[in-house]
Amino acid sequence: MKSIKEFVFNILPADKWLKLSQVNNSSVVIAALYSIIYFGAKLHGINIPNGLLSAVSIDVASSVIGNGATSLIKNIVKKGKASPEEIQEILNEISQRVDKNIELSKKLLELNKELLKNEEFEKSISQLNESLHIDINNFKNEVNEKLDEIKEELRIISSSNIEKMETALCKDPESSSVCSGANEPELFRPTGPMWIDFKGITKRKDSEKKSEKIVYVVKREEVDEIIDKVKNSNEDIIIIKGKPASGKSVVLRSIGYRLINDGFTVYYIQLKFFQSVEVLEFNKIRRGIVIVDDAHLNIELTEKLIRNKSKEIKLIIGTRDIKNYKPDSEAHFPELLKSAITIQAVDAAKKIIDKFNEIHNNILDKSVKNEIFKKSGNNLWILAWRLKAYEEYRELSTEKFKETVKNYISGLIKTNTIGELTGAIFILSIFYKYEIPLRKPFVKNFTSEYIINGLIRKNEIVQTTLKGKDYLSLHHSEIAKVYFETFQYFADFGYAAKKKVKELAKKYGLDSSQSAPKTDASLIINYTETFPEEFNRFIGKVPYEIQGTLLQNKYFLNLVPEIFKSYQPFDDFNILLFYTERLIPSILKNESLKSKIDEICESIFEEKICKLDNLWNISHLLWILKKTKYKYLQEVLKSLRNKIFEEKIEKCDCAYSIAYILEVLEDLKHSKVGRIHYVTFEKKIKEWNSVEKIAYLL
Repeated sequence: MKSIKEFVFNILPADKWLKLSQVNNSSVVIAALYSIIYFGAKLHGINIPNGLLSAVSIDVASSVIGNGATSLIKNIVKKGKASPEEIQEILNEISQRVDKNIELSKKLLELNKELLKNEEFEKSISQLNESLHIDINNFKNEVNEKLDEIKEELRIISSSNIEKMETALCKDPESSSVCSGANEPELFRPTGPMWIDFKGITKRKDSEKKSEKIVYVVKREEVDEIIDKVKNSNEDIIIIKGKPASGKSVVLRSIGYRLINDGFTVYYIQLKFFQSVEVLEFNKIRRGIVIVDDAHLNIELTEKLIRNKSKEIKLIIGTRDIKNYKPDSEAHFPELLKSAITIQAVDAAKKIIDKFNEIHNNILDKSVKNEIFKKSGNNLWILAWRLKAYEEYRELSTEKFKETVKNYISGLIKTNTIGELTGAIFILSIFYKYEIPLRKPFVKNFTSEYIINGLIRKNEIVQTTLKGKDYLSLHHSEIAKVYFETFQYFADFGYAAKKKVKELAKKYGLDSSQSAPKTDASLIINYTETFPEEFNRFIGKVPYEIQGTLLQNKYFLNLVPEIFKSYQPFDDFNILLFYTERLIPSILKNESLKSKIDEICESIFEEKICKLDNLWNISHLLWILKKTKYKYLQEVLKSLRNKIFEEKIEKCDCAYSIAYILEVLEDLKHSKVGRIHYVTFEKKIKEWNSVEKIAYLL
């Protein structure tokens, strides 16, 4: 019987193994050696320790190594010889598999750990060590450290909102209540396609004894283009952009589904549910693909993800076109947008119509297909409802379109109180057409807990918890628009909720007509009155016309002091524009309002500054107070500890944020600016590798 050493060096001479071990991951080399030895034992009678032939070790090794590398190993073992290029190909195959999948990385290290527990195998590897120069003791420590890192990464992911793509696609429909309806495929879903929609169903043809598989997701060319970039290019950030309802989320989910099936670990971040504090958790992801949807909802948070991602992961980001965004000197997103892949609804519309026809036994003739495409080709949610209306009524009229939507809403939950059902959808549609989620207690003013819970279970609405507060929203702004326009079309639809809104409009001195600006303004005033701390979360999304209506309303203006007292930090540049160009000029023109703001105790703002760590947010607050000519601004600054800004600058790594706070403090003639020790800046300059950051700070 040959020894392991004889067999391995017969496959490839020792000096060749040495060169390969010097340029490859030791864990991968050990795994490849184990598989070569294992197959060698079967074919050539290698003397391999029995303990290493356990079903567990063999199963783990096969899952780590994969079919491609296994076939290559079998071939070289059969020949009994290999070239360095052949062994390197095996090592590359294994590396690619484990680098893109955290679970396989974990299994690889666990396999190494298990193998090195076996004294006979360790002895065999130690014999090889004379030539391979793998220090077994150091290697054991390295394996344990890396395994701990991966376990920590997995722990962070499992305890945060950074979910796996399999979860987002409801691969296991029983795993979550939000996966309601994920057992049967559908062509249109508010959430976007699920696992079952990609998988499809097998359908028997009536005229033949053959069966055909119908996939419910239209294949888009952009998916192949992006997956090719992920696999074969050095680009680590890929952007797709498009108008609302162009199919961005479908494309992102299609990419995720394909990559999972190709063995990648894929994470999915919906930015509307993601919090700034979770960037710290995101930083610890070290491998795989991260798909980010709805980046336009928080550009600054998207920038943080781009800046903080590890080198090993790739980001795929979906966004709408960006307007009114003033990037800082370190911003990456605007530059990346220039080379973004543009998604257009019209590219998929005809395919969706054909797919619908395939599923529904060709109920559309050529003229109907052309008419539907003409009316709805630029908005895939309008297209979806147009197709549903035709399926039900075999008509393309506006009335039947709206009636289809009305019937759908009315049938969401079996209830005797239809007013509560329509009330929930009506209120959410008003706000979410601007992508504004609502605090749950506010929605309960128009509906019941029973209806809300039923809609959540049906996955018609989404409940999100941010900082201990529950928010409700619809899935897409275009769905909200379709719903809202349906409520407008039918005067008696949602009557109870409309009556409440009329009463609010009357209370706030607004015209009681059901025009959108008046309806929206009265509800925004009511929401701000109930939750003034929410104002900075949504006002940047409110259209200019409605902002103007608010600023002309005395009831809203009376709420402004409460908005200042409840001031919350924000990242959206549109909110800063609203303050500096609209709200503050209105305050300065109104002596009574200005005096009420001056009456706000300075300790409120002092406390906010102390609690905030983000220099950008502190700068915004100070700038707003300065522009408002807040009477006690200097008292606020004097009351702060001497080293407070120095300490906050030390914690900050963003050159623009540091420069911004210094500029604002200098503009305020704050005496403590000059007291910030030069060592604080010296450390930054020494730590930073970016010449641009250093230059900007200087």
